[in-house]
Order: sequence, then structure tokens, then C-alpha cells
Amino acid sequence: MVDRLFSERKLAELYDVLYPWNCSPDDAFYLDLVMEASSVLDVGCGTGLLLRRAREVGHTGRLRGLDPAAAMLDVGRAAGDGTGAGVEWVHGDLTTVPHDREFDLVVMTGHAFQVFLTDDEVRAALAAVRTALVDGGRFAFETRNPAARAWERWTPDHPREVVDPNGFRARCEHRVDTPVEGELVSFTTTFTADSLDGPETSRSTLRFLDADTLTRFLEEAGLIVEARYGWWDRSPLTAESPEIIVIARRDRPAPGPGPQQRQHPSGSYRMAGPRHPQYLEHPDHPEHPDEGTDQTVARAVKLIRANALSDVAEYAYAATAPPEARLIFLAGACPLNEDGSTAAVGDYAGQAAKAVENMRVALEAAGASLEDVISTRVLVASNRQEDLVAAWEVVRDAFGDHDVPSTLMGVTVLGYDDQLVEIEGIAAVLDS
Repeated sequence: MVDRLFSERKLAELYDVLYPWNCSPDDAFYLDLVMEASSVLDVGCGTGLLLRRAREVGHTGRLRGLDPAAAMLDVGRAAGDGTGAGVEWVHGDLTTVPHDREFDLVVMTGHAFQVFLTDDEVRAALAAVRTALVDGGRFAFETRNPAARAWERWTPDHPREVVDPNGFRARCEHRVDTPVEGELVSFTTTFTADSLDGPETSRSTLRFLDADTLTRFLEEAGLIVEARYGWWDRSPLTAESPEIIVIARRDRPAPGPGPQQRQHPSGSYRMAGPRHPQYLEHPDHPEHPDEGTDQTVARAVKLIRANALSDVAEYAYAATAPPEARLIFLAGACPLNEDGSTAAVGDYAGQAAKAVENMRVALEAAGASLEDVISTRVLVASNRQEDLVAAWEVVRDAFGDHDVPSTLMGVTVLGYDDQLVEIEGIAAVLDS
């Protein structure tokens, strides 16, 4: 049964007021993924704000929103900005509306994945997601990390209150059923707004799965985890992370070039992913200090594009620096915490993110940044191509447009306990 806050039009109309575009950093994270895919299915799309925004900023492919709440779809379809006309609105859910290898990307945003309360519901949903994806297609979603115990802050003392540009006021607050035992959390949401005659309530129950259990369900469904993050800046998943953000993919029968694919340094192919991760503000995750926008700084490194070579590679083929540049030779950046322990044990993407973070620190100590790196070599302790890809994509996204020459290598073992990734680099700077 659909929760009342989604199924009744007078409450559905409050959703975009209470949660407008860019009120949360997940909006930018998912928009990047959507803009890189030619066909997208948004499961539990609600009012379709993500898809409408994608169409508004120039997405020209197929955008389908699927939701069991007709009232939410009606609000999205009738959006006053006209963007609703560019979306396929479908009433139903993954088990009632079949899809067969139709989408490059399936997303579930807004913690929609947590509505699957039983193992059977999770399995059925993931099987349907896999069926909807093309070979190599991606599934991106998030669920709250149970270790962070977010529900303890869902109290009337922590309401959400909004006044829109027209002076319209809306408020919602939660009250959790206690004690909370096991994976299920039930709660009541109370709404007040200028459009309502009085308070309106809705009941909900969400499931909080831990990362290991979630990974087992995905693997069982034939979905390979490419990356796991703890926050929307793509920082590694830790025990204290507020979110478990997952990008998984449907495996392809054999590697080979095709639409929406690019070559990475090992020579294999994968579905195109976001090139510019958003480092958005969060109390525990400040913006990286070396991600400034000052374009007047003189840089030593010049990237070389070889026109006679394939243009699908995700890196420059060569780079140069002038004779007066100061070279910086970096030790291999390892995924180590300050206490010397290995971060993100068992997680290739998480260790790559930590290694990039440590490389930033070393570069800053030498008076440089990622923009001054002239070449890299990424070492991954695995003989599986998908593990190399998972690490490479994190490194690639961290460097963004400064796509320096790089080599991706699978190795037998690395030096620290549980170490899976190491990044070597050389930088060049012009001292003033």
C-alpha cells in the first residue's frame, strides 16, 4: 500500500515545496549520472523532479518515471514549467510494469529503496532492475546507513519548515515508534501547510540494511557493485557514514565497444559515468581545498591530444612541462588512515578514493594540487577487470578535465595489509 503522503493529491502537492531542487547534494550526484545515460528509468520517481531537471538542462534521450502513487505522477506531469511533457509517466512498480533491457541507467533516489521491507521484496525488485538494464547498464541508489541511526533525529524537535518565494508555508515533522528493534523503523509524519485545513498525518515503515547484506542481495541478483560511497562527494563508505550510496551494473557477456561506452587505460570498455563529481558542502565533508576555480594561475603541465590515435580514451596521450618547472616525484599514494590502518577494506572504489585524498595531501605539502600532476599509474591488486575499472573510475572522476596520461595495472599484491589500490604520480609546478 502506498503511504498517504504520496497517494493523496493535497499532500503530494507539498512534496516539491518541502524538497525543492538542490535542497540536498544528492540532486547533483544523480543528475550527473542521468546526463551521461541515453535512456533512464527512475523507480519511485515521485513528482519526477530529477527527470524534469535533466530535460530542462538538455537531456535528449529517453526519460521514464515509474511510481505507484498516481497523485505524485499527476503533480509531475502538470508541472507549471512545462518540463513534465518531456517525461514518460508510468503508474506502477517494478513488479507490475515489465521492462526488457531498455535502459542504460536505473535510479532509485530519495531513499526509495528502503520501502522494500522483506527479503522477497528486495529480491524481486533487484531482479526487475537487472531485467530493465542493458548489458553493462548501471543501477544507482542509496539507503541510510543503519549504523548512523538517522531515525534518532526524526523527532518533532527537528521539523522541516519551508517558506517558498510566494510566502507559502509548509512544515513536516516525524515521530518514530519506539523502541526500534531490528531493521524496520516505523514512524508518523505530520504535515501542516497554508493549503491544508489542519494537520494531516501519514504512516511509513522503512528498512535499514547494512552494506554487507546489501552487497549479498545485489550479487545474488547478478548486479556487480562498482562503487560504494558514504556521502555525495564520493567519499569512502565508513562505519560512521550517513549514507550507503551504491553504483552497480548488470554484467555484459563480453567486453566490446558500443553506444555510450569509452575506453579506459586497461583497454576494456564500460558504460560512461560522470566526469565531474560534485564536492558539495556537508558538516562532516567540507569542500576539498584544492578544487578552486581561479583560472588565472599559471600551470606547468600541458596535455597532448594525439589526433592520429583513438579519441575514446579517457586520458591525454602525453603531457609536457617547460624546463623551468619544478618536478615533484610522489611516493605511491596508499589508502591509509592517519593511524596507519587500511581504509575501506575490501572496497576497490573506496580505497581508490582514500588514495586520491592522500595524494592531495602530499601534493599540497609540496605546493601543488591535482591540476599540477603530469602523469599517474594506478595499481590494483586483482586479476579481475571489473575491480580495475572500479578503482580507475574514482581516479578518473577526481581528476575531471585534467585527464593526465595514466596507466592502469593489475598486480599480484601490494605492500600493506588489506591494500587493494595504490596511485603513483609525478607533478610539475611553476614557482613564482
